[in-house]
Formats: sequence, structure tokens, C-alpha cells
Amino acid sequence: VSGNTQMQALASALVDVVLHIWQADHTFRQTLVPISHPHGHFRNGLAAQFGRELLDRFQVEGRRLEDCFSAPRPELLTVPLRAWLASELQVVVLPEALKHLLAAGAAMHIQNADVNRVLNGMTKLPPALASAASRWLFTAFDNVTAHFTDHLRRSVCLLQVEDKTFSNFAGWKWLCNDENWRPLIKHAEPSKAVVLKTDIAEKYFDASIGVLNPAMIRDLARNISDVNTAAFWQFFKAGAFKGQ
Repeated sequence: VSGNTQMQALASALVDVVLHIWQADHTFRQTLVPISHPHGHFRNGLAAQFGRELLDRFQVEGRRLEDCFSAPRPELLTVPLRAWLASELQVVVLPEALKHLLAAGAAMHIQNADVNRVLNGMTKLPPALASAASRWLFTAFDNVTAHFTDHLRRSVCLLQVEDKTFSNFAGWKWLCNDENWRPLIKHAEPSKAVVLKTDIAEKYFDASIGVLNPAMIRDLARNISDVNTAAFWQFFKAGAFKGQ
């Protein structure tokens, strides 16, 4: 029997035992998991074979780990959003026991969720999940706004407006961080042109994705048709835009 055959058989047997224990008490016995070593040729090969087989046979949310992507900031996911991400985008929350296994040096490569793939997937997001999805997306990934294409601005509905519905990012919208600025926007309340003030909106939404700030003259100039002219001059004479 060749060395490779022996290695495959041993790796398969170890995975059998590890999965049996997992099904019994949802723990991984690290002593049964081969770990790579700088000077161990057979051991490294066994670790790699074990990792490949575990990826193929272990399931998270009913899906093979090999086909899954690891969700960043899982603590921000609601149960319904977590289920939708797993079902539609194969983005899953890794069990803590598996994270410990990886941290200990198990030879497995699990893909991280990619912001572009997630954004494109959110074009099919149910409206009921929009609030939770917006909070998770903009917090869990870096510089999300830089990934918005014109198509995504038209297709992703994560922008909650004054009437509490969720809109896309097409055209211009207004975010009044201070309610005193609201009179500058001539649309009657509640308006689909005015973004609901939330911590996510305040921190991450800006002109790069079509969200304007009425406190800035440069932003008012971008969509002057929405500006209440009489209110603007009152603000201007009061010195509200001084220094701009």
C-alpha cells in the first residue's frame, strides 16, 4: 500500500471520528486534528488531506464548508438575515469550535465573504431584512461605498427614508443630521427624498452614494431643485454657512 493511500485512509478515518464527536456534542477534539509542522513531511501531507476532506464533508447551515464563505462580524447578524445569507449567498457563521481549530493551525482554507459578491446578492434582499442588512454590511466591511456601481445604486434597497420604507441609492437623497436643517429641503414630511437619521446613515452615507448634506453649500448645489429658496436665504443671512 502506497504512502499516499495510507495517508488518505488515515485522514478519512480521523475525519470520521471528528465528525462523529461533533455530531454528539458540537466540539472538535484538537488532539485528533493533524497540524502542519515545518519539518514533518508526512504530517504536513496528512494535515492537508485531513483539511480537504473536512472541508468537503463538514456542513454549516446545511451546506458543505467547501462551498461556503465566512461572514465577518457575525454578532451583528439577526437570525433571519443569517438564514438568508446562508441560503442565498452561502455566507455562513463559522462555529466557534471550528474557529479555534483554525487558530490552532488546522490546514484548511475557508473563503471570506467578498463585499462585491455580497452587494450584488443584496439586489434580491427581502425588504424585511433591509435594516439588519444595512447595519451589518456597512459595519462589517471596509469602505463599502467605494464598491457601489451605478447598477448597485439602482438595485440595492438599503436606504431607509422618512416614511420608514427602504429605497435604492439612485438620484439624490438628503440626510439631515440635525433636524434644524430639514426646512432647507422643500419636500413635505415624510418624504422619500430624505433619509431617515440613523447611526449607520450618519457614519457611512455620503455623496459618493447619492446622499447629500443640506448643511453643505456644495451639496445644495448638486440638487438645487430640492432646496427651499426662502429657507436657504434665512439660513445664509443667519451665518449658517459661514466659512464655506
